[in-house]
Amino acid sequence: MSYQLIRYATEGPLAWLCGPKKAKEWLLSGNDRITSEQAESWGLVNRVVEAGGLHDAVRELGMTIAGNDPLAVRLTKRAINQSMDTAGMRRALRNALETDVEIESTETEESRQFKQIMKTEGTRAAIAWRSAQLR
Repeated sequence: MSYQLIRYATEGPLAWLCGPKKAKEWLLSGNDRITSEQAESWGLVNRVVEAGGLHDAVRELGMTIAGNDPLAVRLTKRAINQSMDTAGMRRALRNALETDVEIESTETEESRQFKQIMKTEGTRAAIAWRSAQLR
């Protein structure tokens, strides 16, 4: 089964999750459908569970984490979050949001047509339409 990439995972955040090469390939090619196994192997999700097994898997992980010392959990989370901030993750998220707002709010006749095709026929069709315009 394939799933469309989560919409928010554009520009910066996706590059943080899977690397800039893979992010550029996905975002610039229109390849926005991946399998759950691909999502796991590319680091977009932590694990894949059987249909109907999500609740049990989440509960099991939550119970495992809850079994740890609360102070150690809190300090570990803070250390990880601080290291991501130091590496620029918060700035990347903010920049990605600003870029996404600019992309979504800037309109030309071509962008209106592109968005309409993307909405009705999908990203690949819109990119194929755009490519045909360049020939």
